Amino acid sequence: MAFDLLFVRVIPDLKRRIMGTAHHATDIDDVIHDLYLKLRSSAAHEAALLHPNPRAYLIRAALNQMYDNLRKANRRQRLANAFFAGAEDAWDGGLANREDALLVSAALGELTRSEAAAVVLIDLCGQTIDQSAQMLGLHRGTVHRNRQRGLRRLRALLGNLGYPPRADS
Repeated sequence: MAFDLLFVRVIPDLKRRIMGTAHHATDIDDVIHDLYLKLRSSAAHEAALLHPNPRAYLIRAALNQMYDNLRKANRRQRLANAFFAGAEDAWDGGLANREDALLVSAALGELTRSEAAAVVLIDLCGQTIDQSAQMLGLHRGTVHRNRQRGLRRLRALLGNLGYPPRADS
């Protein structure tokens, strides 16, 4: 109850601080909504109440949430751009995309469950390592190692199938 009252009192300050960086007013509301849900669903709301300056704590958390939201949006945009790149040149009814999806599915099937889970959550669903670790009930270092191992194995599998390595990997 105390956290809810604090959060409601700080909302105008949060909006002012986020306004300069967010692209739309709906982005600001999304950030504040996501922040409230994130803090309320964990013990972080207690940390905010115990912090010497709860207002500053919430503003910093809101800015971090905004950057997380921007990273997710950028990741989705890059995936969409990669998905639709060259689509206007030669459209094959989506067959090539379906073949790629089946190839990735088969390659993921060659990984261990923990490696596949880490790769899917982080690289395909856009979750952070911390969020993935919480979902999987594992330590963040374990999830990071599983992801790295899974990506190495995927690169090796795809390399064996004749796919050239990407320039950034």
